[in-house]
Amino acid sequence: MAGEHRTWVCSVLFMDIVSYTKYSVEEQIAIRKHYYSIVSKVLSKYSKEDYATVDAGDGMAIAYTGDPEDVLVYAINLRNTFVALQRTKRIHYRVRLGVNLGPARIVRMHGETRVIGDAINVSNRVMSFASDNQLLISRSFFDVCSNLSKEYASLFIYLGRKADKHRRYHAVYEYVPEGNGGSVGDNPEMGEESRQEEYCRVNFDPKQLSLLSTELNYFVGPIAQILVKRAAQRALNFDDLVDRLADEIDEVDERSEFSLQVR
Repeated sequence: MAGEHRTWVCSVLFMDIVSYTKYSVEEQIAIRKHYYSIVSKVLSKYSKEDYATVDAGDGMAIAYTGDPEDVLVYAINLRNTFVALQRTKRIHYRVRLGVNLGPARIVRMHGETRVIGDAINVSNRVMSFASDNQLLISRSFFDVCSNLSKEYASLFIYLGRKADKHRRYHAVYEYVPEGNGGSVGDNPEMGEESRQEEYCRVNFDPKQLSLLSTELNYFVGPIAQILVKRAAQRALNFDDLVDRLADEIDEVDERSEFSLQVR
């Protein structure tokens, strides 16, 4: 953490309390106290030299300059801790979490720690797409984790590209605990939709899929193979598969170019 004006590549976990402003002032105080006690307890396992915390009012952000694997484990443990407490009815509030990997500056101004840059901005956007008790991660964070271990990759399902309020698109992935069958957060309707979509599978020609991966790689990079594999598990037919993959490309002209090349 030495060097205040240095730009870091950080893993940023952004989280908040769902519908925080709807609680009374007394409830907000009690919730914040309990919330921060849980976060601090889990965070105590990590070196203070590797992270900076930022108070966000109804939640907080943690910018971590160490191993991204630590943030992955921390985020999952934290999410599961809150879910377990709710299941045993020890707490009644819910949380949502988003993780992103990107550039940021960690500066201290007037006695406060601030994280400035795309890393924290995108983590906030990714979190905003989450429903109750849902942990989402960005494509950049998923790319790193999936390369660390195939087991890490299997912990997530791809939810697609989502537009934030600034019309910027973000590819997001959801953490799915083993045995949950692809549920989305605690929303049973979304979970059912995901399960139905997952089992609408077509046996595509492997050569066809390989060609799609090669062509898509030109536009999105090495993640193309993963995107093709996941899209193939959900596509209803070849045209639907191409449309799903084209949607992964940010530029409209490039989407059209990809579609024309592979059809």
